[in-house]
Amino acid sequence: MNKGFYKKKLKKSSHFNHKSPKVVRRFLYDTLALTPMAEHYTPTGKPGISRKAIKDLIEKYPNMRALRQIYRLKELDRSLRFIDYYLNPVTTHNHNNFRQMGAKTARVTAGRGKGIGIQQAPSDKIDGYSIRRAFIPSDKKLLLDFDFEGEELRLMAGLSKDKNMLNYFSNKESDLHSYITKKTFELNCPLTSVKKLYNDKRKLVKGIIFGITYGGTSHGLARQNNCELELVEKILDTFYKEFPSLKKYFKEKAELSVKLYIQNIVGLERRFKIPRFKTERKKRERVSKNFGVQSLGSVVLKIFLIEAHKLILDFNRTKKDIKDRAYILAPRHDELLLEIPGNTDDHKVIIDGIKNIAENILPDRLESLFQFRTASLPIEIKIGNSYSDTDLKKI
Repeated sequence: MNKGFYKKKLKKSSHFNHKSPKVVRRFLYDTLALTPMAEHYTPTGKPGISRKAIKDLIEKYPNMRALRQIYRLKELDRSLRFIDYYLNPVTTHNHNNFRQMGAKTARVTAGRGKGIGIQQAPSDKIDGYSIRRAFIPSDKKLLLDFDFEGEELRLMAGLSKDKNMLNYFSNKESDLHSYITKKTFELNCPLTSVKKLYNDKRKLVKGIIFGITYGGTSHGLARQNNCELELVEKILDTFYKEFPSLKKYFKEKAELSVKLYIQNIVGLERRFKIPRFKTERKKRERVSKNFGVQSLGSVVLKIFLIEAHKLILDFNRTKKDIKDRAYILAPRHDELLLEIPGNTDDHKVIIDGIKNIAENILPDRLESLFQFRTASLPIEIKIGNSYSDTDLKKI
């Protein structure tokens, strides 16, 4: 069948496949006649349809927002029709099928299926309704959410062996983003007041610092955060001045991108194809900077899950009634979601046990297994009667 056949079928059909790059590209730049951004062209000369390209098009053409909303609602409608795909008939809970090596960064990912699982539920609201609110615990139970605070930065401190950063994180009351914000903008206020008085500046600094942990460049971070390049470079200069070993670490990782593979301290490897274009070489540099932290983060989560599983098993052995037992529902990037009994005494046992794992057992395991020592990994704890951000309250 020739291309004309497909074009004719596309015109006749009212169905729009928003997952097809060819269909989306044809619709945006031929049907709607939008002007593509010069910086978003692909190496082969085609107008881009990446997330950044679509975001820039939305800023240039406000009506594109409505189109994106339609696509999201269509995808959500399809997913919710098959939401029972992950329901376990025995436990009657929503459980995902996990792949330990599903992502290139070695992060734990959810297996592909027809619907969405609890860890794939979008965090933002659609038409004012939070999809996560649909995920609720069993009767007389609550959801308990554990989230590592600043995991990437703390692992980066251990990988780069930066003494200043390790010493800084040893203080549990420290706020690195507020500290860099105060230094960069020379703010005349106590460190504890930066978040309250200069939250916009702090958010910008936080976005840029996390951006470089993912291999971002100055130009890319300036574009993502919609700010001047000089300001981004000023923030990075302050950051590297305070923590000089990090700059050396990133430079060494970028130089390793010339090889056909990179390896982290655990022995996990990521292999590359031979680059054909300059953009592919730049991407390899970003991946090389990012892989060490992300792959180590996956190892941290797996060790954390093993120890948490032991804790929950010991807890459940003390409960005769199944209704009084706790369950691990899903890990999500650097989070862990549990269903626990509504009894306050049970809350304390589980919370104290998870805290001990994160702050004491986990660092010791990393040091004994991989001779890797990092700052303690504090966790943020939330509890509520649904998975919605508004219902989960920090404790």
